[in-house]
Amino acid sequence: MNIIHYNPHGDKTVADYIDTLNKSMSGQAVCRVVDKLLALKGELSRQHADIVDIHGCWHKTIPFACIIAKHHGARIVVTPHGQLEPWIMKRHWLITTLPRTLSYQHRIIKRAYSVIVMGKMEHDNMEKLCWT
Repeated sequence: MNIIHYNPHGDKTVADYIDTLNKSMSGQAVCRVVDKLLALKGELSRQHADIVDIHGCWHKTIPFACIIAKHHGARIVVTPHGQLEPWIMKRHWLITTLPRTLSYQHRIIKRAYSVIVMGKMEHDNMEKLCWT
């Protein structure tokens, strides 16, 4: 299996999570990490990926990363890392949350091959959104 992790924020905690995940999959999958759209496109052009794991939900490049991944025939997995928790969704609702939810977040989650949640609380909150 060939996996590309897209971490557009370059978040250190997410990077540590990806590193731990990659170590645990050693020998079972080839994993690469990118943090820019051009790097994602380049990696997908050089070598086919079975999965593109999108880390996070709020970065403005995420819908483009999904388009690029689909264009190259990769399945999309989304790992929100708690970014769809109720308290985050309520923050800046009218200016940020509502436009992004309407334009791409909801659609990306609904169309994802899989959504990886971090624990029961995030799972329960995702179910409350009814996006599964």
